[in-house]
Amino acid sequence: MHHILRDQLAFCFCDNHAVFLDERHDRYFQLSAKLSKAFRQFTDTGACDPDSTDTLVERGIIVEGDWGATPLTPASIDVPKRSVIESPERGATKGCSLLGVAVTMHRCRRKVASLPLSKLLNARRKARARLLTEPEKAIALAARFNRLRRRLPFSPECLPDSLALLAILDGQSIAADLVIGIKLNPFEAHCWVQSADCLLNEAVDHARTFTPVQTL
Repeated sequence: MHHILRDQLAFCFCDNHAVFLDERHDRYFQLSAKLSKAFRQFTDTGACDPDSTDTLVERGIIVEGDWGATPLTPASIDVPKRSVIESPERGATKGCSLLGVAVTMHRCRRKVASLPLSKLLNARRKARARLLTEPEKAIALAARFNRLRRRLPFSPECLPDSLALLAILDGQSIAADLVIGIKLNPFEAHCWVQSADCLLNEAVDHARTFTPVQTL
């Protein structure tokens, strides 16, 4: 019998704990140090001791399935080395307007308030699959977006702000990654937009305090 990671579940290892983003139930949770060690063995080899396996099944983390059907690797992305908001602005001269950014920001805030996380992330996956990876164009358009964003009376909110930037990039068929990160003691979740090793709407030092748990 083989077990695989349950769908709509992403994970990372942070401070010797396995931490999960459960998209289906819109929640985060972590395993004890002992069970985290067993889960790490499971991700490395496809198996762990019977008691731990039973516990992982009971917790709804792993299910029966074909080995390799669902990737058993923690979330990962390039370590950020630079940031649009910390670099001299070289924004695009077109691609979004103040009105366009305002409308997009309002729309994304309504979506975040009304839709479950799973629907938001599934929509992101579908959009991401059809876009072109052009980091320099992403950087230029993000610089313009950030400049216009600062002129609008919206309080900072990482998820709707990131989704708005991604929507603007989508409109120009430019790909970027939505990165969701966590840290422990105390627990905190955060997200940002990234293209290769460049952060498009976050500072490098701040982003590096989080461990990515989902990228898409």
